[in-house]
Amino acid sequence: MKITNPKTKDGLDYSGLLGLENAVFCKGRLKGKTEIELPDHWKKLIDEHSITVHLTPVGAPQELVVRGVQDNTVVLKHKPGIPLDCYYLVIATLQEGIIEVYLEE
Repeated sequence: MKITNPKTKDGLDYSGLLGLENAVFCKGRLKGKTEIELPDHWKKLIDEHSITVHLTPVGAPQELVVRGVQDNTVVLKHKPGIPLDCYYLVIATLQEGIIEVYLEE
């Protein structure tokens, strides 16, 4: 599936993993911050109520919790006194019919 990056107007190629749903994911490492910025182009692609966040603490237990998702940002909470350091994987289901929209373009 080809889409246009809303910030740069460059083309983005999406390919998929096989599963029971059409979904997208982003992953990375978060150090010293409590917010995961999701890709801008997700705003038009995903069902925001389907977002799932997986967190893996690095170095020490941190009592990581997802406080919520707002404005395309995942907000985290962690144990006070310990700097936040974790790997993350965010998965979201594509909106109904979105693949067909991009295939028609």
